Amino acid sequence: MAEVKRYLRGDTVRVEADSTDSSDVPATPSSITVSIYDPNGAQVVSEATMTVTSTTGTYYYLFASSATALTGFWTARVTSTVSTVTGRQTAKFEIYAET
Repeated sequence: MAEVKRYLRGDTVRVEADSTDSSDVPATPSSITVSIYDPNGAQVVSEATMTVTSTTGTYYYLFASSATALTGFWTARVTSTVSTVTGRQTAKFEIYAET
């Protein structure tokens, strides 16, 4: 099980995703987007385009959480399309308040 990254309210969250073809080889998708949901399930980012890194098939999105963001576990859902195949990835991250 992947470790859940933790961020303090107001931090910038880096959502990362890999894109591969049907042979599991890193590939450049025709589209790759991310949607982010708060702990209550409300969508706060809708299909934002991700940015390519210097490595083929690796992408990221920077989400600036607010100083008043809900605390708890947030969900990032990434959708990418390579050729005619659409892939989906889901990741969790935690936003917490300073005590």
